[in-house]
Amino acid sequence: MAHIRKSTNTQTYANTHPFSRELWGHDWILIHNGAHGVDHYFKNNYQSKKKLHYYPIGLTGSDKILCILLSELKDQIQSEVKMNENISCMQVAYHFLDCAEIIYDILCDIRFKSVSSFISSLVVRELSQDGK
Repeated sequence: MAHIRKSTNTQTYANTHPFSRELWGHDWILIHNGAHGVDHYFKNNYQSKKKLHYYPIGLTGSDKILCILLSELKDQIQSEVKMNENISCMQVAYHFLDCAEIIYDILCDIRFKSVSSFISSLVVRELSQDGK
């Protein structure tokens, strides 16, 4: 897997794609080009108000998105632990479509709030210029 892009943050290993975390015995990986407003969304909705199960290691919005998504999945999805007697291991079962719906809803919320915040800042800027 390769994802090549120009860095917009400090160039460190912690800020390097792909970002990955473990949930339910599986590695979840995110490669993302970034999005306007993720830092603002994270700060307003998660940083101080909610306990996250996953925390960003680096400074990128992509790392924050992965932590938000996996924390929400862990909170909202009822996973089922089953013992597989044939191979003497435990398996975790969850419904993929439920996960996909939660991920979609969160990403839409991030986009909506980011766009709303951007439009609000434009309106404030325009109003302040009119009041000169």
